[in-house]
Amino acid sequence: MLLYIAMHQARANHGANKLFDREDIMKSSAYALFSSLLAAMFPNSISAQPENSIRLSTAEIQQTFSNVRDTAQVQDSAATTATNLWYEDGRLINHWSNDSASGTVTGQWYTENGQRCVVIHSRIPEAIGEKRCGPVYRRGTDYISVNADGSIHGIHLLSPMEPAD
Repeated sequence: MLLYIAMHQARANHGANKLFDREDIMKSSAYALFSSLLAAMFPNSISAQPENSIRLSTAEIQQTFSNVRDTAQVQDSAATTATNLWYEDGRLINHWSNDSASGTVTGQWYTENGQRCVVIHSRIPEAIGEKRCGPVYRRGTDYISVNADGSIHGIHLLSPMEPAD
């Protein structure tokens, strides 16, 4: 990925049709690496607001996601859909599926500092106990959750919980 960024930066510096030398690639590689390190070190400094959206406050996230069913198209996991049940008391149940597998994950959710945070309790061993937080945006009737690195995690359509939930 860094090589792709470096080549793109070198082309931007020298024109798309010109050849560029090793020094150009090395300079651009250093730039790409530096940019990646800054993004990793200061994830909250990245402007990740999706186009035509409004960022929700801590209170708005709490109110919006309390006792709702959320049908999500997961953006950072190919062809995965999920149904999330966000309970007012902080419980979270996630039913997910894609072409090769499906499962159920449980956890807790809460809000802080204008972000929705999730802590996984079951079914994903490498993520159990790890706190993951990110902002939530509204665009029309959809809600967009964003990862700490600025990438979109999911596009969510909310509906009332059903009696069986």
